Amino acid sequence: MVYTKIVLVLLLIVLIGCSDSSNPTDSSGKTNSNLAGYPVPDISGTDINGVLTTIQVEIANPIPGFPGITTNIGFAYFGNGENAGKVSVNANEVPLTNQGGTNMYMLPSPSNPLAMLTNVYFNGSSHTWAVSGGGSVASFTGSVSSPVTFNMIAPVAGTTVSKSQALQVTWGSGTSSKVLIQIVSTGSNNAKVYPEQSDNGSFTIPAADLSSFSGDCMVYIVKYNYNIISANSKNYALISEIVKSHTIKVN
Repeated sequence: MVYTKIVLVLLLIVLIGCSDSSNPTDSSGKTNSNLAGYPVPDISGTDINGVLTTIQVEIANPIPGFPGITTNIGFAYFGNGENAGKVSVNANEVPLTNQGGTNMYMLPSPSNPLAMLTNVYFNGSSHTWAVSGGGSVASFTGSVSSPVTFNMIAPVAGTTVSKSQALQVTWGSGTSSKVLIQIVSTGSNNAKVYPEQSDNGSFTIPAADLSSFSGDCMVYIVKYNYNIISANSKNYALISEIVKSHTIKVN
């Protein structure tokens, strides 16, 4: 029974990521998550033809009485859903999958949620991607340094906050990674995103920004590093990120 519950939670992690409802937009209409469904930084100023991301995501207390679950995800997307041949990260092949008619690479995948990444650590080590190439995607290799795992301190999961007051978001700091803060309404696509924050352990969401939120919301803290690789005159973003989130209620 315990094994069955763990399998269901791992499948839930993958399916939540692939859900359309996990792709919120801010007030400007810009998408703030990739097709894997988790928040990613917007790398502006560069024409990006593909994104390759290693993600460590934690779901706190997914089943009452059980501890939180942390899993690592490899995700890649090229152009408008091109097949780029064989794709791997740290020697893990990331399989091609099709969701809603769109090609993407994902490990674990909805068809195999127990196929985990190995030899991928979030401790400042390198995550090295290798793409064999296909179509208009040239073969290339490149690496990005991972951020270092941290604790999300506030807001505490399950707390109720007032939209008339600023919301303090705090976390364990101490690295040179960039930080993205995001709050998302779980009942709609409403979101506010605060990218490129300093990793100083604290950020305040202004009360004015909470006025459009009500009910259950997710607050995300994302630490990330990225590297831009060029191949055959096209640019590809290698991103490594750690996603922590807590559910709160906004009244």
